[in-house]
Amino acid sequence: MLAPDAVTSLEGYGAAILGSAIYMGEWMDDARALVDRLGPELAKRPVWLFSSGVLGAPSGAEDAPYAALEDEAIADLVAASGAREHRFLAGRIDARGLGLGEKTLVAAVRAPEGDFRSWAEIRDWATAIAAALTSE
Repeated sequence: MLAPDAVTSLEGYGAAILGSAIYMGEWMDDARALVDRLGPELAKRPVWLFSSGVLGAPSGAEDAPYAALEDEAIADLVAASGAREHRFLAGRIDARGLGLGEKTLVAAVRAPEGDFRSWAEIRDWATAIAAALTSE
């Protein structure tokens, strides 16, 4: 795993899995910049994208913080990278590591504190990606 800013080329990689935490309803700047910077290289290989947020996947509720994200920003990332799939994955939040502004935002969207990651879901998704790559 590499930090987005550390990735300068995809030479030597046959596929990519890219993800970002959702912050203020969007992918982190450095992750979006990676897709902008390397989009043409990404589009030449199999790519999967994921977003991680404490609230997990949008449920279709109008007040879900990721409802607009899926429609616009994710579609742009998928198009720029040629991704085969995008997946929302539930994340975790530890209020002890948040600043005042972040705590205010968490309270405003009523994000619960805790670890909501489903390791079984993540493992199943990784297994499916491995199977797709193996069959090619």
